[in-house]
Amino acid sequence: MNSIIQITDLQVIRGKKPICQVPTLEIQPNHKFGIVGTNGSGKTTLLRIIAGLEHDFQGTLHCSLPQNQIGFVHQRPYMFKGTVHENVCYGIRSMAASDRDALVQQMLESFKIQHLAHRSCQQLSGGEQRRVALARSLMRQPKLLLIDEPFADLDDEGIATTCTILGNLTQTTILISSPTTIHSALAINGEFVLDSNAF
Repeated sequence: MNSIIQITDLQVIRGKKPICQVPTLEIQPNHKFGIVGTNGSGKTTLLRIIAGLEHDFQGTLHCSLPQNQIGFVHQRPYMFKGTVHENVCYGIRSMAASDRDALVQQMLESFKIQHLAHRSCQQLSGGEQRRVALARSLMRQPKLLLIDEPFADLDDEGIATTCTILGNLTQTTILISSPTTIHSALAINGEFVLDSNAF
């Protein structure tokens, strides 16, 4: 099976200090992969490189997907002006309104945020914004989904809901998490690398 991501001898140096070092990493299609490490260990930098947002690195990275098939959910996601409903449907605005609204409603229900549909995104908590951003990204049906700290700022119910959704995904998923949430992240039933020095 051809891999989606292949990394060899990747290194990012800032101020003569390596902030991200990945000797080798290979991600297969439809695979869930988690990277767990402490703050400042280079996890977000690695996601940004895979997403094509960082280009200043040594080593090789091969991604078999075009950038428009990659979804990236940031730890502090950008919210467009308007309601939760408007934000979630942002990526599928070319679809017929009736079909679009039905898909958005289904997505909101799966994330258990349908009660927030008409609320301004500027009034949401950090955890609520992250769930909206994840729903918005999934509406575009990316083949590779990159998620930065999906469990941060979530209560127990939010963590359980997010784990269920991520566990049901069929697309390749790479998420990063702090060690304090590994017990929740492991519920995704994927492969995890726990190393605060690597990535």
